[in-house]
Amino acid sequence: MLDTLKIYNELKEKLEPEAALKIAEMMGYIYGELANTVTKADFSELREIVRDLGEAQHRTTVRFPHR
Repeated sequence: MLDTLKIYNELKEKLEPEAALKIAEMMGYIYGELANTVTKADFSELREIVRDLGEAQHRTTVRFPHR
């Protein structure tokens, strides 16, 4: 978890408090967006599942062809 209060406190030592607050808020927003992003590992897992489903569908079609 990102500690935006700590970021704000450190930034306001060098910046105006309003600017420090805005930067800390934006960093918190960006962090939240990145946390909800699909990772490469997630995508690879999904691709594997879809491939397995396709193979299972093919086996079913071969076993039980349309009449």
